Formats: sequence, structure tokens, C-alpha cells
Amino acid sequence: MKKLLFIVGPTASGKSDFAVQVAKLLKTDVISSDSMQIYKDMTVGTAKITPEEQQGVTHHLIDFVNPKDSFSVAEYREKALPVIDELLKNGKTPIISGGTGLYVNGILYPMNFSDTSKDDKLRKSLENEYDEVLNGVNGREYGYLNADNDFEKTVISPRDGYTVVSTIDANIQAVVEEKILEFYINNI
Repeated sequence: MKKLLFIVGPTASGKSDFAVQVAKLLKTDVISSDSMQIYKDMTVGTAKITPEEQQGVTHHLIDFVNPKDSFSVAEYREKALPVIDELLKNGKTPIISGGTGLYVNGILYPMNFSDTSKDDKLRKSLENEYDEVLNGVNGREYGYLNADNDFEKTVISPRDGYTVVSTIDANIQAVVEEKILEFYINNI
């Protein structure tokens, strides 16, 4: 049976350090499952593991996407699966470490991404709405759909526009009008 080891949790919870220690014990590599650490030159605010912190353990899927480029979970899956297969082929147990649940799900569960398409008009509309509504606000409570399709509340910094717009853009097709209406009626 092929085995994968997942180390997941919130930012700054010690995942990277723990993954390095386990990888050294198992003599294997770490595959990042963090949606922000994939971006080149985005070290501040991402808790990205430094070369010194890697302690000689090979890390995959870190610092390889230009921040101006979009990168989907489907693209992550396309990059991660061959690395996983190669490690398994070499008798190693891949360690997948990070806090992006959708990336983890993209590895664990067969997902059909062929029905999704990029909607540049929708994306631009969301970016414009974000600029109009959130610009200048110092953080505000918002609702979002969690993994169980239930609405939860969270505080989102207006300076995190890329994540806000990307999250809405990536999930907008899955959000049902009834849930949105129910949320607004009950919470606003």
C-alpha cells in the first residue's frame, strides 16, 4: 500500500518545522500544500520556510509561480502528483505539509476540473467590487462557505485583496443562491 503523510494546520502552527524533522527521520522530501508559498518573492506574510529552516530537506512546490499569474488547484494537482509518484517510486513516503485544505483535497480525492472555466469578466468585476467596497476599511467580518458548505464568519483584511478575490472567484460557481440569501437575511 502506498502511503502519504499529511501535516496540516493553520499558519504559524509549526507545520514546517515538524515536517522537516519527520522528513529527516524518514529520509524523504516535503511537498508544500500552501497556496501562498507557491509564489516567488512572497516571503513576508506567508511564513515561508527559509533555506536554513529546511535543514537540507528537499522542498517541492515553493517559490515557482509569478505573483502576477493565477494558479489553480487543478494546476497544483498537476504539479504535485508527479512529485508524489516519483518519491513513491523511489521508496520514499511523501510528506505534504501546509494549510491549504483545497490543495490537500486535490491530492486526496479525484476531482474533475474540466467543467470549470476561467471567467475574466467575472474576475474583473470582483476586483472592481473589492476595490469599491473594501478599500480603506481596516478589517471587517465576512461570511464564507466552509468545507461542509456551511457559512462561517471570519475577519478579512482589506489589504488581502488577492486572496479575497481569488477565493470568491474560485468558489462562486459552487455557492447556491439560497445559502447566500439565507446568510444575508440572518446576518446583515
